[in-house]
Amino acid sequence: MTSEKNIIERIRLGEPAVFRKIYSSYFPSITKYILNNQGSLEDAKDVFQDAIMVIYEKSKDPSFTLNASIHTYLFAISKNLWLKNIRKNLHKKGSLPEELELIENDSFESEIQWREKEKLYRTKFSLLDDICKKIITLFLQKKTMVEIATELGLSSPAYAKKRKYKCKLKLLQSIKSDPSYKSLES
Repeated sequence: MTSEKNIIERIRLGEPAVFRKIYSSYFPSITKYILNNQGSLEDAKDVFQDAIMVIYEKSKDPSFTLNASIHTYLFAISKNLWLKNIRKNLHKKGSLPEELELIENDSFESEIQWREKEKLYRTKFSLLDDICKKIITLFLQKKTMVEIATELGLSSPAYAKKRKYKCKLKLLQSIKSDPSYKSLES
């Protein structure tokens, strides 16, 4: 591949060709690692996708500097994601086996935790009824209550505000009632 800086720029721009190249170049080594550490091919696909998303999100930050090769960085993120998954599953059994030590890096940990929170939010958001999805989406797009009421054919801005409140409450309750929520907050 080309220079690491160029790759990060192409990732930031969302170029499909760079993602295909990353997948074909690096997915096999990450798959091998996960298969050798109690995982499946499906687990490897999930972890790899999440790792790509971490790099994509990082690439949007103008202050982001890659201090290692793409492969090293991607592998470290994937390893942390996978070990965190194992840690959750082994929680009932005690501690992690010694050969599965987590790489100590606060930025990876916070990135992983953010990614898991986002995944939980998206999952719960997808379970909302269509009107709630539309109201929340429009609200997040900074639409006014007048615009939301008009666009959705609601009787008034006050009613749109009341519906938004109920939808947000429903979403929050759904998120907080999920068993994984408590572990994400700690």
